[in-house]
Amino acid sequence: MLFGPPLGPDAGLLSDSAPDPGLFGPQSQTWILAREPVLLLGGGRALLMQVANPLVAQGVLDHSDYARDPFGRLAGTVRWLVAVTFGTTAEAKAASAVVHRLHARVRGTVSPAAATLEAPAGTPYSASDLRLARWVHATVVHSMLATYETLVLPLDPSERDGFVREWDAVARLMGVPTDLVWPDAAALDRYVVDEIAVLTATGRCTSASRIAAATVLRPPLPSPLVRPPFALTAWLTAGLLPPALSQAYGLRWTAAHEWAHRSVCSSHRRLHRHLPRQLRISPLYEAAMRRGDGLGLRARDDEGVRTPVAPDVRRRSAHR
Repeated sequence: MLFGPPLGPDAGLLSDSAPDPGLFGPQSQTWILAREPVLLLGGGRALLMQVANPLVAQGVLDHSDYARDPFGRLAGTVRWLVAVTFGTTAEAKAASAVVHRLHARVRGTVSPAAATLEAPAGTPYSASDLRLARWVHATVVHSMLATYETLVLPLDPSERDGFVREWDAVARLMGVPTDLVWPDAAALDRYVVDEIAVLTATGRCTSASRIAAATVLRPPLPSPLVRPPFALTAWLTAGLLPPALSQAYGLRWTAAHEWAHRSVCSSHRRLHRHLPRQLRISPLYEAAMRRGDGLGLRARDDEGVRTPVAPDVRRRSAHR
């Protein structure tokens, strides 16, 4: 979801106090994963995967001002994500309806900078294209799983499958029909691997994709003082990408980068359970849980600490 509405200062998050668990609820795998603040890194990964598709990249260049105001666009995407994840059913539907209205205007033709053999210059594109909507949905779900397992804890197959199936509800809101989603996480992994193989078949992403990716990794910053934390965020995000995409974008990623990234992520996993609750659990989750109290609902694991199912597991074929 690249074309979210701007998030202004008066835009409340989770302002509906109705005792409605929304699309997922406290017992869901989604709430367990999404309450982790580090999952925000998955947003950058998802965006980089999305714009690797030249039609998506062309739409971004033609219809989004995120190159000039990347943080405004990011805020809009976060608003939608919060609404569908932790909001009431009404909030999820309203946020998705806004996106649909924006997407209705996103159409055009491929420029020479985004042209490929499969989509030569002049090929029409539309944000309403179900193939593009399916890819965007896949990148969000896949990136949340990859980020959680890399930085928090590995999941067992039933947990991964449950998460993927829960997000069918979001797919329906975004107009992706049931026959285009995946029955389990393994099917999603295969789809992502196959799509990346097609997108990187020439060994290099298009100019349009690289321009869009550069804005994600190196956005215009309001002050040099914030450059170090953003550089660290970009480095962590780049390390979450599948290797084929890193190479296609021309990102410099050596064996030393890989070792350092693995070390940082491994250290975070070991320290995670010892962090204070306020650093482990998003306040948005806490707000949603307070709303759930009206229904007498409790989370499966309200303390936010789980036992790893396996040591340092990285599913490289799908995630990296």
